[in-house]
Amino acid sequence: MPRGGFIGALLSAIQGLSANGLIARTSASEAAARTLQAPAAGITIANPAGTAGDPTFALANMLAALEALAATPGFLAVTGADALSVRTLAGTTNQISITNPAGAVGDPVFSAPQNLDTAAAFQVGSLNVSDGNITNVGDVALDSLSADATAISVVLSGAAGADFIVDTNVLVVESDNNRVGIGTLTPDNLLHVFSADSGGTTLAGGFLTVEGSGACFIQLLGAVNNNVGVRFGDSGNNGIGFLAYNHTSNYMQLATNAAERIRINSSGDLLVGTTTDPSAGNGKVLVFGDNAAQPTMGSNTAGIYGFDVAGTVEMFAVDEAGNDTQLTTHDSITGEFIHRSTNRYSGRELTILLEQLAQEVGRLSGKRFVVESWLPVPQCIDWNTVQAQQVAARARAIVEWDASDANYKIATARPNALVVQAVPPFIEAAMRAQGRPL
Repeated sequence: MPRGGFIGALLSAIQGLSANGLIARTSASEAAARTLQAPAAGITIANPAGTAGDPTFALANMLAALEALAATPGFLAVTGADALSVRTLAGTTNQISITNPAGAVGDPVFSAPQNLDTAAAFQVGSLNVSDGNITNVGDVALDSLSADATAISVVLSGAAGADFIVDTNVLVVESDNNRVGIGTLTPDNLLHVFSADSGGTTLAGGFLTVEGSGACFIQLLGAVNNNVGVRFGDSGNNGIGFLAYNHTSNYMQLATNAAERIRINSSGDLLVGTTTDPSAGNGKVLVFGDNAAQPTMGSNTAGIYGFDVAGTVEMFAVDEAGNDTQLTTHDSITGEFIHRSTNRYSGRELTILLEQLAQEVGRLSGKRFVVESWLPVPQCIDWNTVQAQQVAARARAIVEWDASDANYKIATARPNALVVQAVPPFIEAAMRAQGRPL
């Protein structure tokens, strides 16, 4: 279109407008009247069509409140309808401190002081107390609690009932009596492990109580080749006594005065004063070691013990009166059947040669009172010794007159000695009655 034609058409369109307002070209040859429109809030426009002068913009509502604020650093806070104020973050003494609280030179930084003190509820995603304290707290809910090189310390107040409790009663530190309970809010001793009321009464002054209403065990687990036990100690020896189980050889030990005194071996034998097991046939044996001395019993007591006689440990019984009676009724040297007893108060020793007595009575009466036989080879401990004993001459009683003290004596031939003993009176009487020379 020629330039004159374009202008002419546009002027014609403007001349044809009938509404007041600002003229806006809408196409090459068309125009329309426009009026400025303000938003619903925030800006107002005076004389939007320009009919009474220039259109004037002004801030309204919150923008007007923002414009009215002084140039003070801080954070905006809505304080009412179309009202704003500048706020600065503030900490509290002994609780939270804030660096750059107005945000003027960077982000505000929150930090906890060495002592965190708050009466209200306090909840954080992560709390890092660097070598400080958390004091005077009520309930604390934690997912985890860890410490650096410094130990975690929980200090309870002296107020009644100021206890440290984990999960109702799983772990309780009871401050009133300074006790610890596992499974109980009211521990009876320094440490009380509780699953159910036993109905019993705990020991006053005890240190540890383990209580349940059913079966109740304390289990000690150790490696296969190690000992597990309980030690008893004092200032002079931390193991003066102990009860231990040896897992290598499977035996139980009981020690007093730093030495093992009793042992139950893996077969069930009870060993007293010795650690030597029976070499065969064991399982229900009460074994005594050499007592090394004959004991003197206290008032209203009696006992049994092992004692070495001529190289063989024999069993003895002892009573309060000092009578030691050999329970293994054989002579340690000859193996003959005897009865031997001594009294250490009177100094009297009595030995009755029962086997010889029975043989002599048998010889005098013509009856047989002694039956001697030999064990089968599998039942003998040392078959060579048995053969030697069978070949050797059997001990034989010889009744003789001893002029030195005018007594009849029995001389018994033994492997390495000739033992002379007094003739029992009833044998002497029987032989005299028969007119036999003695």
